[in-house]
Amino acid sequence: MPQDNQPWCPFRPTANNLGSIAQDVAEIGAIQQKAMEKNNFLAINDPSSPADNHKDFMDVLHATGEAAGAEVPFVGDWGAYNSLNLIAEQMEFGKALKERMGLIKAGRTLLHLTKQTSRTFRSSTAYQTYWTGVEEIGGTAGKFTFVPVQDENTPPQFRPGERYLSEEWKKRQLSGDVRFLLYWISYLNEETTPTKALTAPWEEDHKQLAGNVTFTQANPESEEAQLWAILASEMGANPGNWIHDKGDSIHEAATEFGSARKIAYRLSQEGRSALEPKWYSSVFETGQIGSDLGQELKRRREVKRKADHMNQAP
Repeated sequence: MPQDNQPWCPFRPTANNLGSIAQDVAEIGAIQQKAMEKNNFLAINDPSSPADNHKDFMDVLHATGEAAGAEVPFVGDWGAYNSLNLIAEQMEFGKALKERMGLIKAGRTLLHLTKQTSRTFRSSTAYQTYWTGVEEIGGTAGKFTFVPVQDENTPPQFRPGERYLSEEWKKRQLSGDVRFLLYWISYLNEETTPTKALTAPWEEDHKQLAGNVTFTQANPESEEAQLWAILASEMGANPGNWIHDKGDSIHEAATEFGSARKIAYRLSQEGRSALEPKWYSSVFETGQIGSDLGQELKRRREVKRKADHMNQAP
């Protein structure tokens, strides 16, 4: 453990800060719509962030939307893992990124993103390690990481099929509980646990076990499981659901990037008319989906089904 630990200074935004950040992320609705029209996803599971700041991350999202659905002419649809169309999307992505960032910065960002997405591309299961962003808990900063009880991730089969990670997870949870170890990685200093250079992964040797997280055995085709799945898709990773201290007195993220993410997420929710938090606030206390919430979730499921909306990536 490094000996030169430094005090952590949380980001406490003013009204002007939040207004400026909101302008920076205002295009999220248009980006979201363009990406969703082609069911486009950027599959990243990595200990580092795609970009060092929210402005660069908006450039990445913009390029993702611009590249959505790019295809090689005359090839047609080969289904999942269409290598040529994947290359076409990457070319369009790189072109759009260069127009926003410039050649050198875009090239550096593209290399970083390639490294990040390769983890998912090489995975046969979604039962793998996950990391949160930088969060404030009880006056200190850190990240949570969810670690499988045992590593079972191997390279996938050639062209494993559409939504294969989701299907593998369903089979896994049908056969038994899915357990993770929950670790807390505390902030040490900006060199080893950076809160500004977000594309750099954190040193984790000092992580501490905080608990266990279990996805209990369930039949994914059951009505109850489907209701929970719909609720999860509506809630997403809403930063507003974080409680930073016992009194719930801290209402903004502890980093500028986190503040931008919260604002962007709110705009995204408004743009897709996501379920308002008041509908599911009681779930955190009771662990139950009430009848009114259940009916609303079923209604939303039907609306999305008719609109051919996709809730899950491959």
